[in-house]
Amino acid sequence: MLTSVRAHTHERFDTEPATGPGAAELESAWTLEEQPRHDASRLVSLYVRAAELGQVSAMVNLGAMLMRGDGVRGSRRAALRW
Repeated sequence: MLTSVRAHTHERFDTEPATGPGAAELESAWTLEEQPRHDASRLVSLYVRAAELGQVSAMVNLGAMLMRGDGVRGSRRAALRW
């Protein structure tokens, strides 16, 4: 039997700073979302750029945001891409 699990939405999974291509974008996204009021479109653009450069945490967070419509128009198809 399959059960539904609520996905993490833009959570910081790593305890160490991100490294490699897209690390700066991912760190910027994590910093941005720690602010009480942040620009969701800017956050999504940072996650997209980091995900395109291979950052797995960005892929997970972006997919969760798209699946839930958190700050962006929800799209299951787009979410599954990430």
